[in-house]
Amino acid sequence: MERLAYGVLGTFLMVVFLGGLAMVLLSWSADLAFGLFSLLLSALALALAYRMLIAAATGRRLYWWPGQREYDESKTH
Repeated sequence: MERLAYGVLGTFLMVVFLGGLAMVLLSWSADLAFGLFSLLLSALALALAYRMLIAAATGRRLYWWPGQREYDESKTH
């Protein structure tokens, strides 16, 4: 179930990334600050989508901060 959620959310974030790129291209000449902001958000969405899709494809759990794996393992024992 977790792999499916990662796959669906990763795919959605890829669509967000493509939409952000479209916004950058459309607004680049009109408002440079908005275009750069859209580019930043698109890059963040792409990075998160990449992590989630790799986690979904490999079946590995996605850890969000350093030490989370040890924390999760200590809770289960």
